[in-house]
Amino acid sequence: MKKIIFYIFLLIPLLAFAQEEYGDGDEIELACGVQRWAIKVFTDPDTVLINFNNIVPTTIAEQKSIPAPPNIGTNPPRLSTETTVDQLECYIIFFKLETDQDIHLGIMSTNFQDTMVAEICDPSCPGIISTSRYQMLRTLRDWFVNTYHPTTSFQNLFLRVRLTGVGFFDTVHGQRGMAPNGREIHSVLSILPFTLNLSINLEACTMVDTVNVELRNSVSPFNLIESRKGLGGNGVSQQISFGNSVNGTPYYIVVKHRNAISTWSGIPHPFTSNTLTYNFTTAASQAFGNNMKLTGALYSFYQGDVNQDGFIELSDISAIYNDGTIFLSGYVTTDLNCDNFVDLTDLIICFNNSSNFISIIRP
Repeated sequence: MKKIIFYIFLLIPLLAFAQEEYGDGDEIELACGVQRWAIKVFTDPDTVLINFNNIVPTTIAEQKSIPAPPNIGTNPPRLSTETTVDQLECYIIFFKLETDQDIHLGIMSTNFQDTMVAEICDPSCPGIISTSRYQMLRTLRDWFVNTYHPTTSFQNLFLRVRLTGVGFFDTVHGQRGMAPNGREIHSVLSILPFTLNLSINLEACTMVDTVNVELRNSVSPFNLIESRKGLGGNGVSQQISFGNSVNGTPYYIVVKHRNAISTWSGIPHPFTSNTLTYNFTTAASQAFGNNMKLTGALYSFYQGDVNQDGFIELSDISAIYNDGTIFLSGYVTTDLNCDNFVDLTDLIICFNNSSNFISIIRP
């Protein structure tokens, strides 16, 4: 964790690159691009030279080492070095909506040594809708816009992803984060953050509810790697994206809910190819210390820890009792069964778990 914090400080100068020809927040008119535009968005006739099914792993350092073509300013057709679908493990460190409607991404190597540019094109620009890549580009664009809300001002980010797109040479004109040889990924075809497919169930709550999911180091003191908010409940698999994970490194998964006992995974698990699937509901042993109960056919998190101190006890019972006496309703922590009313049903659930001395069990 200290190493990550140290590298974040190293990022500060990189996030303060000189701005491009338009300053942050300037009022600018957006329009689709012109220079080598057909090549950027795969509508040129030489797009047939690209094998979109052959994805080549690479690094930013390797992309920076490709010799820059001498005539890039004369708008040449697609070059032989622009026919490869490249895939990089990297961090997205900033982004901005550009005047040509591209979303400009600054990406950094996982060793924090190299940067280059990647661009997400706008599939609504002329000609793209008729290509076989349209739906892929549309899906990517919609996901990024709806998740990060890019504007014409630079915004910082620190998200580790697997980024796939076609290598391209652009003229160097002061772009923020640009590789010295003008190499960039244009257009980006997909961005895959680390995705946890998580299934949980709550013993009494019958709805899918908000949860906080943590990834923690697998060895003592089990430092927090990252925490993300998501949804969980009813045994339904929900996707939660993380940005600071590493493939092959095992993590404890810790799930926290507004009135449930925080529950740790039985053992640490690693991401493979940026994906990890974990189902708490299949066995008691899926939770550390078997700290779940069987509700119907699903193993479920204990509820009643209203004050989130790790114990279900008298203070939680008192909170539910007090809210019940004033007929409190709505989305409140003392409503254990999620029916929007605090009543005797919630009190009984909490009392039973308190009688069984239910508390957090962690390594």
